Amino acid sequence: MTGELDDLDAYGRDYSPATTGAVADLGIRSSDRYVDARDPLRARARSGPHEAAVRLGVDPGTFFCGALLAELIHLRRQPERAGLRVGFLHVPPDHASGALARVKAALHDRATNLEMIASVVAIALRGLTPPAGGAILVTAFGSFRGVADNPTDAFVRDPPSLDRAVALAHPGAALEATQELAHGLRARSYALAAPRRLRLFTATLPLAASDDDALAGRYWPSEQVADDLHALVDAVGAPLDAILSLGVDSSQSTGPLPPTFKVETQTRGWHQGGRPGRHATSHFERDLELARIFLAARARREAPLDYDDDPPPGAEGPTHR
Repeated sequence: MTGELDDLDAYGRDYSPATTGAVADLGIRSSDRYVDARDPLRARARSGPHEAAVRLGVDPGTFFCGALLAELIHLRRQPERAGLRVGFLHVPPDHASGALARVKAALHDRATNLEMIASVVAIALRGLTPPAGGAILVTAFGSFRGVADNPTDAFVRDPPSLDRAVALAHPGAALEATQELAHGLRARSYALAAPRRLRLFTATLPLAASDDDALAGRYWPSEQVADDLHALVDAVGAPLDAILSLGVDSSQSTGPLPPTFKVETQTRGWHQGGRPGRHATSHFERDLELARIFLAARARREAPLDYDDDPPPGAEGPTHR
């Protein structure tokens, strides 16, 4: 475990986004090449005969996902949020996501993807839940250009998927109550091992005024989505222990990457259209809380994930061809 955490401290520090790649790497992001060679997690989620990779990400991009991770990092640093833990998890698209994903055979159907999302989120929830129980907010994104039906939105709106994730994280958990709050916020309260309780809050962050606008690329400024996150936090009405945000890696709809979950570790924030966002930087800001949780799960070989015994990080790993 110590060695893996040492690897985590170094992970990503030598990464820089590449604007061009070798001929053999056309269509593959530099972040995917980096993860292929250095990822210390090397885990897999399963659903029946299907599986997806679970890796440590190194760059969530400069779109809304990168902007939200930057917002989470800055939210956690506020004095009044002392003790708040945050993390961002990229999930793969599936055949329900949109036209491009529907024709990529390597991707899964929606039911399979939701089952895998629950398995991966379970590891996060298990690690983020305080010993005495507490409150966790899970956010998703709505539709955007190329993703008409976002699987993260489907997950947080699907009670069986949420219950499955909590049951996998905390065996024996029992749903006690549900509640609808302001700003589209929903709450599910679970009894864990006595006297622990978990309040799981969920909500979707829309990226535009309507689905039509989102699909056409007429997005709100990234600051609006960040402000919506703050409104959700205020609407919880009680101290939050953790925020787990989910986004979909839409590039997997067209690129060679197989279905892959990415536990993101660092971001430069929003840099779209030549306009820097509120927390945009030229260097990467890091938050390794979620990565530590997944590496600790790997060290203990925790279900429901499976773990590979690949060469150690830093060795030459497999690359896409």
